[in-house]
Amino acid sequence: MDRWIDSEKHCLIGFVRDELEAYRLYTVVPRLVAFLGDLTNWYVRLNRDRMRGAGGQEDALVALRTLYDVLLNVTVLMAPVTPFITELMYQNLAGALAEGHPMKAQSVHFVMLPQFDAAALDEGVARAVRRMQAAVEMGRACRDRRKVGLKTPVRSLQVLSESDEVAGDLAALEEYIKSELNVLDVVYRQDTDNITLAALLNFKALGRRLGADMKIVQDAAKALTQEQLADFERTGAIVLA
Repeated sequence: MDRWIDSEKHCLIGFVRDELEAYRLYTVVPRLVAFLGDLTNWYVRLNRDRMRGAGGQEDALVALRTLYDVLLNVTVLMAPVTPFITELMYQNLAGALAEGHPMKAQSVHFVMLPQFDAAALDEGVARAVRRMQAAVEMGRACRDRRKVGLKTPVRSLQVLSESDEVAGDLAALEEYIKSELNVLDVVYRQDTDNITLAALLNFKALGRRLGADMKIVQDAAKALTQEQLADFERTGAIVLA
């Protein structure tokens, strides 16, 4: 997870620098908010025991240093759009910086935007975490549908996927899945015969683009076969009408 949040941090830095340079300020805030959601709801939540020392002092220091670095960089990135709260945050964070550090200044507004490091990006880790997040969210939805609270342990969770890559990614982060869903075991299966696919359209987005043709696309989506939907899942493209 440390590699993931560091990769996401540099992805955010690259995005913010590009957007600010192009004066597309309206795209920056949603991306910052989304990143803060990932930071708090996933990185901090899943690593809070580490930060308390559950894995030993050295591991706790690694997690805390990672969090500190992310908070410092994000504070600087947020400064142009939230100048006052980031100044308070920066003053609290900057006290830990050594004299002469490039990010140490009298004010956050005197600090240059962080540099983007493409070498820090790790698409493999990012993909694995996205899949873990999806598995956790689907598991929570299953519990909600069955009205089984998270405090009730579940014997096992079955993950159905034809892809060995998906199973490998989830297995690498299995402990997080078990912890978040309160399950004792995760079972990976490739027999997907019991899965029924359905096409759910984004009416808000498509309605603006298609207008009166939306009904045609909606009917075409309803008529898709399981084979067509499976092919769409593999390729990411489909022709409806």
